[in-house]
Amino acid sequence: MPGRIVAAWPGPAIARGPKEGRMRENGEKGSVSVEAALGMLILAPLLMMIIEGAYALNEYSTLLDASREGARMVLRNEGDASQVEELVQSLTGDISGDAPTVNVEVDTLDPGHPTVTVQVEHDYEPHLFSISKDNDLFDIPLLKGDYTFTASTVMPLLSANN
Repeated sequence: MPGRIVAAWPGPAIARGPKEGRMRENGEKGSVSVEAALGMLILAPLLMMIIEGAYALNEYSTLLDASREGARMVLRNEGDASQVEELVQSLTGDISGDAPTVNVEVDTLDPGHPTVTVQVEHDYEPHLFSISKDNDLFDIPLLKGDYTFTASTVMPLLSANN
């Protein structure tokens, strides 16, 4: 039996195959739901990792901008680095966790090429994967949050001769 003829009102007759228009009889009912659930097991963690990566990049960008502004302040103040830490702390006030560590080094050993180096370090704390460091249930270093971001900027100081 090649197929049955179904009359469609008001048009011509349409030939359909034996399984078209009927519910599945061989146990495939709900297979789309199972496939969607399995797909979500992969897609949900992937989406969470992308979001966490965006948080991490934003924090590193904030640290890098703060180190650059600190180096520029030393340049404007002609080598005085006394207020750099306060500036960096104010620029990084919106990042989570403890305040970043600021190291400022004015290198005048080479009189022809003095430089200033501003280094900003911060321990990154994950936003979405906030698993306690003491929890041994998930012994995955990626989720433990043992990351330190370091942003460093080196700029030449203007010498007194210029």
